[in-house]
Amino acid sequence: MKMKFQNKLKKSVLACAVLLSVFSLGTIAEAEFKYKIDDGAEQTWDGLNDLKGTGDKLEVWDSGISLANCSIYGGFDIDNQTIEGKTVILNSGRFVSSIYGGYSVWDHRDGIFYNGNATRNTVILNGGEFVNRSIYGGYSFEYSTENTVNIIGGVVDSCNVYGGYCSGSDFFHTDFFADENTVNIIGGEVLACNVYGGYSGGDFVNDCSASENIVNIAGGLIDGDIYGGYCVERGDATGNKVII
Repeated sequence: MKMKFQNKLKKSVLACAVLLSVFSLGTIAEAEFKYKIDDGAEQTWDGLNDLKGTGDKLEVWDSGISLANCSIYGGFDIDNQTIEGKTVILNSGRFVSSIYGGYSVWDHRDGIFYNGNATRNTVILNGGEFVNRSIYGGYSFEYSTENTVNIIGGVVDSCNVYGGYCSGSDFFHTDFFADENTVNIIGGEVLACNVYGGYSGGDFVNDCSASENIVNIAGGLIDGDIYGGYCVERGDATGNKVII
């Protein structure tokens, strides 16, 4: 098992490798996925448009050899709301798309900028194949806290995996926090990937924090770089852990 563990302030972002010709694009038009919102009725998704959950839990699986090239969101907001307590469960299928437990970003109203937050959201990978995209427990502009990604099975190849991700921008003149997030790798294969417990973008003006994040490794095959916490520009990456 090849792994590199890092828990420090970084000045550059490692590029995620691009894996070519993994899936046949001819399967896109034939894609057929099933999903349920909370404990509701089974529904069909073609994988060609973003799938956004409207409840607390979104569970997705395929009914054959299907390929999804659009994103999946357990919770989605662009109106200064806190996305909290959302869960995405993926059981099978092929994905060249990004997965978000919770996604909340900025809005501009009446001359004021509002920042969204993501907290206590979860992505659970039980199976499937994920290539050349990103997986986020929680994604926000300002606060991304207490989010989780659980990799139990499946193959994650040439991706970035984030327990919590805070993009940050000096446009908003505020600090950015990706704290107390977790990635648990219990099984499956994580290949040519960067894995971050917490990731904070920051900028040259405002401070960022990526603190008290954890990556737990209890099993699976791993080949990539593992970061407890990662802060791009000025700020602190403290108290982060990689536990084997």
